[in-house]
Amino acid sequence: MNQDGQGDAIKNESLTEENAGKTKECVKCKEQISVDSKKCPHCKADQVSGKQVLIGCLSFVILVLILGSCLSTCGGGPQQPVDINAPKEKQFAQAKELYASAFIIAKKFVKGRLKSPATAKFAAMKENSVVWWKDNEFVCTIGVDAQNSFGAMLRSVFLVKVKYNGDDKWSLLEIQEVK
Repeated sequence: MNQDGQGDAIKNESLTEENAGKTKECVKCKEQISVDSKKCPHCKADQVSGKQVLIGCLSFVILVLILGSCLSTCGGGPQQPVDINAPKEKQFAQAKELYASAFIIAKKFVKGRLKSPATAKFAAMKENSVVWWKDNEFVCTIGVDAQNSFGAMLRSVFLVKVKYNGDDKWSLLEIQEVK
């Protein structure tokens, strides 16, 4: 115990002069703690800022896009549904149609996860929105604005991994909200 009767957990906090005396709510126990606290002295929970979470999520998205881009340029590109004996123009058209189909299917899977799907406004497909992964698997980045259960419009980004099974049949392999 220190002289003011508080435990040793507080001695680990480092206070800057500009933030001295300022408090925030602990992310776990909701007790008031110093804005400079890295851990809550009450429940010992790490205090992670929204900015740190956002940076981590964006880093993950960028990593997936870079990795997918590398795989598609290193022979991980279209294999089965694109006829390799067809003229190049036809191969390109087949691949383009498959990418568009993957994006549309991924949007449907995302829409099924929303609280208010009727309010969904999806971002347009961009050149890097769909990455051919492997064995007819695609990773799609889907941006959407939709109402939450309280009626507020929220922007979300989903990473959706889908697989083309042939005959216009798709399956959802993984879906993750990243923002």
